[in-house]
Amino acid sequence: MSYDVGVHTTRVAKARIACAYFKDIVAELESAEKHIRALQIWRDNYAASRHGLESAESRLRDLV
Repeated sequence: MSYDVGVHTTRVAKARIACAYFKDIVAELESAEKHIRALQIWRDNYAASRHGLESAESRLRDLV
C-alpha cells in the first residue's frame, strides 16, 4: 500500500510542477510585444503552451 501512496504522491507532485511550468511559459509568451505576438511561431508556441497547461491541469484534477 505505501508503494501506491508514494507513486501517487510523486504523480501529484509532477503534475503540480508541470502546471507551474506551463503557467510560467504562458505568462512569458503573453508578455511579448505586439509585433512578436503577430508571428506565426508565437501563435504556434502559445497554442501548444496553453494546451500543455490545460492537459497538466486536467491531469492534476484527476489525481486529487
